[in-house]
Amino acid sequence: MEKQQSKSQLNMKDSGEYEFKISSLELNIKQLENKRIQVEQNVKKYQAELYSVYTSRSWRYTALLRKMWRLLCQIFSVFYRSFLRKLIKSLYLLLPVQVRNSNFIENLKNYIKDNEI
Repeated sequence: MEKQQSKSQLNMKDSGEYEFKISSLELNIKQLENKRIQVEQNVKKYQAELYSVYTSRSWRYTALLRKMWRLLCQIFSVFYRSFLRKLIKSLYLLLPVQVRNSNFIENLKNYIKDNEI
């Protein structure tokens, strides 16, 4: 009889703990849902702002300038890369033969070839 009472007391205690955990989890879910709604509202606001920028006259008028700037950057990067390659090669030739044949230099050369530096 006493064992049944202690078991029922334990079950009541456990159920109280579970109810508390469930209520705290439900509260956490509500908080996360509110946060998700706020984030979605922010996304919509920023999308509308970005759309207004893209449809503005100034954005359309400066499109040609942005394209020309990108083209110039690409052209200069090609010249800059060739300059860097020549510089690295001249520095490589200044190294002593023992250093040129080391594993470190070989790995460095392979890295430069693989990454198109």
